[in-house]
Amino acid sequence: MNKNRLIRTAVLSTIILFLTGCTFDEPVLPSWYIDISIPIPTADFTVEDAVNDSTLIADTTETGIPIIGISVEDSLDRTSISQSDLSFLADQTSFTQSIGDVSLSSPGTQQTDPISASDLVGFPLIAGMVISIPDTVINPPSRILNFSSYAWVVIKNGSLLLTFHNDTFLGIRDSMTIDVFDDSTGNFVGTVLFTDSIPAGSSLDADPLDLGNTSMSNRIRLDFTMPIQALNNYTISTQDANSSATVEATISELSVKNAIAQIPSQQFTADDSVSIMDNADKIRTAKIGRGSVLIELENQLPIGADVQISLLNFYKPDGSQFVKNYQLLPGSIDSQVLNLDGLSMRNFPDDGNVIDYLQFHANVVSQATQGFVQISSEDSVTALIVPDSIFLEEFDGVLDRRELELEPITQTDFVDYAGFQGNLRLEELIMEIKLFNEIGLPIDLNLEIGGAHRDNAGNITIALQLPTISKTIAAGTPGNPSLTLITLSGSDPSPNIVDLMMILPTEITVAGLAAIEGSGTFTVNDGIWAEYRISSPFSVSLTNAIEYKSDITVLTESELDQDVRDSFKNAFGKSSLHLNYSNGLPFGAEIKMHISTDSTDLYSDVIPDSSQKVILDAIDVEPGQTGTTGFVDTPFNGIQDISMNGNQLNIFQNVPLFIGLKVKAKDTQGIVRLRTTDKFMVNGFLVINYLIENE
Repeated sequence: MNKNRLIRTAVLSTIILFLTGCTFDEPVLPSWYIDISIPIPTADFTVEDAVNDSTLIADTTETGIPIIGISVEDSLDRTSISQSDLSFLADQTSFTQSIGDVSLSSPGTQQTDPISASDLVGFPLIAGMVISIPDTVINPPSRILNFSSYAWVVIKNGSLLLTFHNDTFLGIRDSMTIDVFDDSTGNFVGTVLFTDSIPAGSSLDADPLDLGNTSMSNRIRLDFTMPIQALNNYTISTQDANSSATVEATISELSVKNAIAQIPSQQFTADDSVSIMDNADKIRTAKIGRGSVLIELENQLPIGADVQISLLNFYKPDGSQFVKNYQLLPGSIDSQVLNLDGLSMRNFPDDGNVIDYLQFHANVVSQATQGFVQISSEDSVTALIVPDSIFLEEFDGVLDRRELELEPITQTDFVDYAGFQGNLRLEELIMEIKLFNEIGLPIDLNLEIGGAHRDNAGNITIALQLPTISKTIAAGTPGNPSLTLITLSGSDPSPNIVDLMMILPTEITVAGLAAIEGSGTFTVNDGIWAEYRISSPFSVSLTNAIEYKSDITVLTESELDQDVRDSFKNAFGKSSLHLNYSNGLPFGAEIKMHISTDSTDLYSDVIPDSSQKVILDAIDVEPGQTGTTGFVDTPFNGIQDISMNGNQLNIFQNVPLFIGLKVKAKDTQGIVRLRTTDKFMVNGFLVINYLIENE
């Protein structure tokens, strides 16, 4: 399959995936942007492409030996870190958190029916009557209290405060007691002691009665043991005859184990975690490419509850922790799978440290009831948390050792030895191996290089294997790979590259094994790759600018059908041309992208109609950096984005559409040293920001 067909297929697949392959759950947003990437043709050319007879100035070495031009090159395909390389699976966990002791608001204050003075003395009192009473102890009639906010409670903590209001003419001596009973069951609750005397017309609070570990109903009976102070020849007034005493009872706020009551809102929390310490990779921070977690909540409370689950190690793009809120009916179950895509991860609470545990926090707020419900401190909310495999997109931490195999390549058609007789030794021949690393860790690489000569029947007549090359490649960053250069020459110990080429190899095989481990930062799709070149140098002078035109990419109706073109109208956000270039030549260059509806006019610099042809702004590329030998040893690498305005984007309303790159090499202003394999390379893609609108 040729390059154009691959590009058209990629474009068509991208558009179909975005326009027909997406489904969304309700609710549906009114519109959203997507980026459509259109690959542009790769423009690669070597010195052999740029130099012709009129610009080539032959040269010799310092010893007068003519330089023989030989060009052999290939590359080892890019090997990248995949999401499966950066993934982990945490164990599931479940926890049950009971509501614990239930807090009830104070049932309030209740007052007994009056105890008349007549009840206290044991006979009817009439105004004008003269009475005498000795010191005595009486047991007036019991009194009942009813509290309306509960029906029955098993109390863990709480108290009962009794206040005796003596509005009679009688004095009450110290040590009066009131026995408290549950009137519904007859169970004894406790005895309240009034340590001081209560003179006529006064009130006194008793010491609070501790209700801890008490079970009682809302109906309380008070039984009195009342020591009365003596009176001698006391004349009863009308007020005295009508006087009485009362008891005021106040129950404090209660903490109960069980209750049938009106239940105010309760709050309780739970925390749990799962270890990821067994994971070979140690994560400090990470961004999740894809992943999910199942959270199932069961409300075993007899009341509704609002539950908030916080995933303490997971953060949204705005920096806030990822939380999920649930509203649970009494006795209900809610099970949801939460999407973790795009969330970041870090240690909680020690940001910057390795994540040993995934931590979860639950906050439960129950709903207040309007009527009585039966509740127990053992009633609970249960959570089941089941993480799915989590695939990371970005990673900062300690990576366990991994070995990435660079797929072996064998080049078989690189030199034509037809008609050659005798031996050939190219003393100035060199092999340059460029090792590129985008991964944020140094890489230990072992390279194996060997060659063989086959006769016309395909039989190997001689073979030679070079010693293993071991090299540490410096860490790089995405889009800015580190470059490690290895140069093999005839000065290396035998067998060396000159020895290998002396056997006139018909095939050369290069293979590699990369080992990665250690502390660093990198992302999925960060990769390593290698290029090698075997060449002998020569010198040239470019006196006229040389132009190189890439293969043409064609966008047809099948890639940009009418519906797609119609939907593009007035629907572009920020769109641009993204170019990556590497100049391994000792002279500069200029890059222009041409887009036209006419393939025959694609590469002209004339724009007769801006709706039919677009030429994007030129990019000036600096020459490569030369070393002490005079040859380029460090290519000039660059990345540049060129914005496209709405008028330029309108050209995509046309089909067919032709896209090409034109690279113009600049004059050298003198002789420069070149190898036939010195290369200029540019590639990239158009990014069209496309607005999807729901109808």
